[in-house]
Amino acid sequence: MIISFILVVPVSAGIYVELGEQIKIPLPDNWIVASDGSDFPFQLVDTNLTSDIMIFKSDIPQEDIITNDEELKQSVQGVIDDVILSLPEARILSNTGYFEQYRTGFVLEFLSFDTVNVITLRHRLLGLIYQHPDGHQILFTVWAKSGEDTYPAMENSIRMIQDEFNYSGPRTGDVFNPSRSVPTYLYIILFMLLGLFFFLRTRQLQRSRVRFANDEKFWRCECGRLNPLHQASCRRCGRYKLPRQYSS
Repeated sequence: MIISFILVVPVSAGIYVELGEQIKIPLPDNWIVASDGSDFPFQLVDTNLTSDIMIFKSDIPQEDIITNDEELKQSVQGVIDDVILSLPEARILSNTGYFEQYRTGFVLEFLSFDTVNVITLRHRLLGLIYQHPDGHQILFTVWAKSGEDTYPAMENSIRMIQDEFNYSGPRTGDVFNPSRSVPTYLYIILFMLLGLFFFLRTRQLQRSRVRFANDEKFWRCECGRLNPLHQASCRRCGRYKLPRQYSS
């Protein structure tokens, strides 16, 4: 297990938002919550529609909980082998695990190819595991993705959202339960497969499904792309904005 510390360049957080009743995250400038903020999964997007973050939650039953860093390592490797590497043109960039007594987790950075929009995507996948007082564990997955070309400009915002993720619900002070030693990668793989299905489906239908709290700030081009009102021409096809053309 590799323990690492990441230095993050400061980014301006416009506000802090609560998702559901127990999750709080910073929302950098030019990012919005694009889904109903009351229940999982949650979706965040930047206002230029170049990047998005999906937040999932899953319970790990008591009989399948992770109890040490070796089990976590095996679980993450299972996710890499059976899920991530099955994506088109997938390539792992980094695989980092960490332990903070009250929680454990991992960060995976990788590339894949988006066959719908025909671009290379860069992903930063954060997994966070907490021990619930009743014996089961809670897994949060914070999956960020952006075009490879736009990722450098978005990286600090993505890291801020992930690194300052705060779960205030019931948890113990020690994430590992020493009485268990059963690998749980099959359970996590199942969860990740469900997340992958949701990710691919929402990516393919993004132009028609993403809804914003302030739609009046955007206009929709004939090609289907949402653009900010200050953008005179479409970022995808170059068509100019028509009078009174808003998102629908």
